[in-house]
Amino acid sequence: MSKRCYYDVLGIGRDASQKDIKNAYYSKAKKLHPDRNPNNPNAEAEFKAVNEAYETLKDSEKREMYNRFGHDGPQAAGGMGGFDFSSGGFTDFSDLFEGPFSDFFGLGRKQRATNYSYSLNISLEDAFHGMKKHLDIPARETCEACKGRGTDKGQPPLECGTCGGSGRVQFARGFLSMESQCQTCGGTGKLIHNPCRKCDGSGTVSVTRTIEVDVPPGVDTGVTLRLPGRGSPAGPGRPAGDLHINLSVQDHEIFIRNGADLYCRVPVSMTRAALGGEENIPTIDGGRIRVRIPAGSQTHKKLRLSGKGMPKLNSSHIRGDMIVELFVQTPVNLSPEEQDLLVQFEALRGDEAQGDDGGLFKKFKDFLGDQKKR
Repeated sequence: MSKRCYYDVLGIGRDASQKDIKNAYYSKAKKLHPDRNPNNPNAEAEFKAVNEAYETLKDSEKREMYNRFGHDGPQAAGGMGGFDFSSGGFTDFSDLFEGPFSDFFGLGRKQRATNYSYSLNISLEDAFHGMKKHLDIPARETCEACKGRGTDKGQPPLECGTCGGSGRVQFARGFLSMESQCQTCGGTGKLIHNPCRKCDGSGTVSVTRTIEVDVPPGVDTGVTLRLPGRGSPAGPGRPAGDLHINLSVQDHEIFIRNGADLYCRVPVSMTRAALGGEENIPTIDGGRIRVRIPAGSQTHKKLRLSGKGMPKLNSSHIRGDMIVELFVQTPVNLSPEEQDLLVQFEALRGDEAQGDDGGLFKKFKDFLGDQKKR
C-alpha cells in the first residue's frame, strides 16, 4: 500500500506556509493522539503518519526534496543507503561524524542552556579598589503561568509519538544502524499541542534582572567574570546557562598600566632637577607620596616606588610597583632679570653648564673640533 501524500495527511495545500504547516500539525496531532483515542485502533498509525509528514514538511530542505522526488526523496541523492560517497558529498569519511550528519550516529546537537555576555567598562580606580556594581541584564526565566511546562493552564505535555517519549529515533541506512535526535519533539520526548499563551510554549519568558556583580581588586581588560546560573535555561525544568561579564578598564589621565605596575610621568622644574629636592606625587589609591628627586636629575630618569602599583588579581595584599619618569621643564617667558641670571650662570659654568648626558655633549664637541682641523 502506497503512502499518502504528506500534504493530504496534514490537510493542507502544497503552497502552505510554515505557519500553516505548524498549525495543521498541532490540530491533527491533538485530535489523533492515542491517549485521546483509546477505542480507535487506527489512531496510533494515523498519529505517526501526521508526525512523519510534519517532520518532513517543517524542514525547508526536506520539503524541497519531497516536492521533487516524493517519498523517495531521501534516497534520490543516490549512493549506498541514501549517502553519496563518490563526489560532492563528503571529502572524508570522518565528515559523517561532523556537521549535519553527526546526529545520525548519536552525536547530534542537544538543546543547551544559553550563556549571556555583558560588557562592563570600569575606571582604573575601580580596578584598584574593587567594586560592587548593580546591572540590569536581559534574561529569560521560567514562565510562572505554566510553571515551565509550556502548556496552557498547566496541562501536562503529550508524549511524542515519533520517538515514544525517548527523544531519540533509530533507523537503518544500508549497513549502518543510526540514531538521531527526534526532530518532531526536538529531543524532549514531549509534544505541546496547547501552548501557554504567555510564553508561547517555550516555558520561559523575557525579563530584566537587576544583579549585583562583585568586581575584585586587580582586574584588567580582558578578564571575564562568570556568574553560574544567570543565563537562560535550555528548556522547561532544565538548568540555566551562565552570565559572563567581560571587563574593560578605561585609560587613565595620569597613570599608564603594565600588568600590576603603574607608570607616571612627573614634570620637574629645571632648578629642582639640578639642585634636588622633593615632589608630591599622586598615587592610584587617591593619596600622595613625597618622592626625593636626586640632584642633577635628567629627563627620562626613572624612580621605582615599590608596592605603589596595582594589586595583583586574587592576591590583593600583593601590589606591583609605581615607576616615576621625570620630565625636566625648561622655563619660558623669562623676565630680563631671569635672563641675566642665566647668562651669568652659563658664564660661570661654561661648557660644564650641560647636564649629565652620559658623555654625549663631550662626544659632540669633540666631533665639531675634529671637523675644524680638517
